[in-house]
Amino acid sequence: MAVSRKKQWEMLEQQLKAQIERDTGNILFRQLLIGNVLENKLEIYVRDNFSKNLIDTYFLKKIIKFINEFEDYKKIEELEFILDPDRFREEDAKMVIETKEREIENEIEYKNKIDFSVKEQEKSDIYELNDKYSFESFVVGSSNDLAHAYAIAVAKEPGTKANPLFIYGGSGLGKTHLMQAIGHYIGKLSNGKKKIAYVTSEKFTNDFIDAIKSNNPSKFREKYRQVDVLLVDDIQFLVGKDETQKEFFHTFNSLVEAGKKQIVLTSDKPPAKLNKLEERLVSRFKAGLVADVQKPNLELRIAILQKEALKQGIDITTDIIEYVAQKVVSNIRELEGAFNMVISYRSITGRELDEATIDRILKDFITTLGPKKVSIEDIKREVSDFYNVAEEDIMSAKRDQKTALARQIAMYLAYDLTGRSTTLISREFGKKDHTTVLHARKKIEKMLEEDEQYKKDLREIRGRLLE
Repeated sequence: MAVSRKKQWEMLEQQLKAQIERDTGNILFRQLLIGNVLENKLEIYVRDNFSKNLIDTYFLKKIIKFINEFEDYKKIEELEFILDPDRFREEDAKMVIETKEREIENEIEYKNKIDFSVKEQEKSDIYELNDKYSFESFVVGSSNDLAHAYAIAVAKEPGTKANPLFIYGGSGLGKTHLMQAIGHYIGKLSNGKKKIAYVTSEKFTNDFIDAIKSNNPSKFREKYRQVDVLLVDDIQFLVGKDETQKEFFHTFNSLVEAGKKQIVLTSDKPPAKLNKLEERLVSRFKAGLVADVQKPNLELRIAILQKEALKQGIDITTDIIEYVAQKVVSNIRELEGAFNMVISYRSITGRELDEATIDRILKDFITTLGPKKVSIEDIKREVSDFYNVAEEDIMSAKRDQKTALARQIAMYLAYDLTGRSTTLISREFGKKDHTTVLHARKKIEKMLEEDEQYKKDLREIRGRLLE
């Protein structure tokens, strides 16, 4: 039976991708689709400029040589690259399905290791936790240490420390990671006997609407009120959904009153700023433990990338890790994505990385390339405002406790956020000796270890400066 030209071309495309992926050990060629043949030219559709540049620079001859081995394509001498991301929607959908299938397989494997006493838990759609979100894989720093400490406490004694645990902060900062780590920890601690449900507020809302439509609210309530741990992501999306809020209120109360049932919520803002959410819900959220996660500082970003490199078994210099960490400051998700892009480039090309190359790799993918530039003047102004100390006093020789603290905090932040040397910072503060800055750093670091209030103050000032 003759193979159609379309089928033949699909087979050729698969062989080409497989051949080159074997050589590179990379999935770059998922970014490539073969188009039409125009005399001696072959059209290649690519997802983005990064893929186009890499293929054009390093794989052009290899592709043409491979194509020429087939009788019908011996005359092809050049490739024409066409940027068309829309053509990759089907490929993206396949990747999503493959990823989901792998997650399901991992979940089944995990559940097979544990003797679940509640069989319904294996079938429900609200018990899926991502295996990669564990306490072991979470990197702790000054921007998330309080939330991490609360999460550990709640996981060790669910339903007894506080209800709910409310974690808030921007996107991609680790809220979902901590929430699901709690679920994993409690699941293992109970040998799988605890029913742990993870949902987004959107999923909760949709389930409630479906229950109303099918005239079966009792099934919905049984589903959510018989769990031992309820993890709800992005609770802010309940705003404006009055009936769903009422149902969540009753679900919340039912779990708390049952005793030793833990509720964990995440949001993009603290309870007090959830406008248009029922006051009785806000009141209950405030009554629990509330902790924020902020943008990671440079030290934490470096630590995250070092851990990622170790996990992947990558040999990479500290200079490269620090440079990527300096470039991407918005959130952890983008930071890890940028790092993987840089590593993929090195893996594919075999070239060593430098700052100019990294800038080129990241410019098309990271919209927040580079940290917000914070000047020492910005820091002085913000610290002055926060502690109600005049800027000229910070620059003066005054040594009263309030002024000295503000000055030392400003020096500490200047070192942390500007990348300037201690010598230059000391000059900016009117000091002759750089040891003044070193002394300030050591003193503030000691205070941060001993007093939680200073941590909160510094967190807030840093947050204002980086907004």
